[in-house]
Amino acid sequence: MNSQLWRKYYKKLLNVAAMDTQKLEASEYNDRIKLYSQRLQQQWSNVNHPNQAENSSLLKDIPNPEPVLASVPIAADDLAMIQSMVQKANVAVSEIKVDHSEKLVVPFRIP
Repeated sequence: MNSQLWRKYYKKLLNVAAMDTQKLEASEYNDRIKLYSQRLQQQWSNVNHPNQAENSSLLKDIPNPEPVLASVPIAADDLAMIQSMVQKANVAVSEIKVDHSEKLVVPFRIP
């Protein structure tokens, strides 16, 4: 499908790589840039972009957000308990220390 689009619009786009910019004056070069930008914008607006579906949800990771958003919110006590447990776990993990009592690499005695 993309190759068909490229073939269809190939003649309408300017070939920037083929432009001989050394022989162009600055004003002509700027005119070509503007023309190329306009044509590119026109072609870009004609393409169906997969990210811009009409009925797409803002929440991409939840395909059907209505039941989630309509559910009963978490109780304040439960939320406080979760936050407290996370803080305690964070403190516990940050206090973990490793005492190096042995070498990490032990030489093997190969006869």
